[in-house]
Amino acid sequence: MAGGSRIVRYAGVDSLFGKVLIAGTDRGVCRLEIGMRERKFVESTKERYRCWVVRDEAFMAGYTRQLQEYFDGQRRRFDLKLDFLEGTEFQQKVWRTLYSIPYGEVRSYKWVAQTIGSNQAFRAVGAGCGANPLAIIVPCHRVVSHNGKLGGFGYGLEMKQQLLQLEGALF
Repeated sequence: MAGGSRIVRYAGVDSLFGKVLIAGTDRGVCRLEIGMRERKFVESTKERYRCWVVRDEAFMAGYTRQLQEYFDGQRRRFDLKLDFLEGTEFQQKVWRTLYSIPYGEVRSYKWVAQTIGSNQAFRAVGAGCGANPLAIIVPCHRVVSHNGKLGGFGYGLEMKQQLLQLEGALF
């Protein structure tokens, strides 16, 4: 079957950072992109996951509602199933650990490495954060350098700081 047999559905949410596109399967949310054009999102999702991609506001309503609540300051924790369609076993361990970091709090790359049992792998943790397909939901923005500096963020340090400020983290 062209495009594979998996169906990935998606919808969008307007945010203070522009349009946020979110995709999910029957098993959970699998991808989030900020500021990407819809056509590019659809094409890259097809290529990335070898799947059919369908815009489906009704199917995605629970996901988009939670995202909108987060941006409106009304949601502190996402209650979503995650469906990682990509990533190594190590990256997925990193992402599951990130998902556990509480709203408004930060942890260091070193803390994440220690939590997953790879004490010296903080650089690899940083790379795992950079490969995170679910920014915001899997909150890589809550990970900072051990010296308290922001570190990196795929969408830029200004957005990382704004997300932390939205959550009331001290930055």
